[in-house]
Amino acid sequence: MNNFLLRKGPATALVLIASALSALTAFAQIQPGNTAPPFELPLLDSGEYISSNDLFSAYANTFLIFWDSGCPHCVQSLLDCEMFYFDRADRDIAIYGIHADVGSMADVYQLIKSNGITFPQLWDIGGGTVRSYGAALAEFTVFLVNQQGTIKAVEFDPEGDMRPILEAMLAGRTSSPEAAAAAPAGAAIDQASSPTMAGLIFKGDLRTRFLA
Repeated sequence: MNNFLLRKGPATALVLIASALSALTAFAQIQPGNTAPPFELPLLDSGEYISSNDLFSAYANTFLIFWDSGCPHCVQSLLDCEMFYFDRADRDIAIYGIHADVGSMADVYQLIKSNGITFPQLWDIGGGTVRSYGAALAEFTVFLVNQQGTIKAVEFDPEGDMRPILEAMLAGRTSSPEAAAAAPAGAAIDQASSPTMAGLIFKGDLRTRFLA
């Protein structure tokens, strides 16, 4: 970890450490079984504000998909979620993307439209919701929240086809076989070895380096 931070330079190292500490603090609040942090965010296409209370109470299960356009595999993962959304549209399940890019809203909207993504997208202005959920920029993070606003499952930066991963989350499994197989050694925290972090899967460069 020290060599990694030194290569990034002192200023960047401080930002990375602060980000990691902030994420670890948020992890204590986003375990399955805890209440999902509240938010009120505008839709990317219309600007209409959606509150988490109204959203969660309207569906038996709501998937929150945190992503940004700097994530190498986010667009493909969004396409997988789109297929899942199409198959599950009439089954009391909602899927909402939450985007926190600091770039142009028009560019992000064009990215969504050009790839045929139709499920709603929220714009996290300032990144406050991303931070409250412990999600990292340039990664793909998925939360499943029930109608009472309780977190049921979390996947941090899953890899592979998202459809079986989303199905596994609905079924109460912490990770699909594909996601578990792709996780780096030491990236997964299982329930037996760390009951306080049960249900959380840690992946991505910053998290695995910080936790190593």
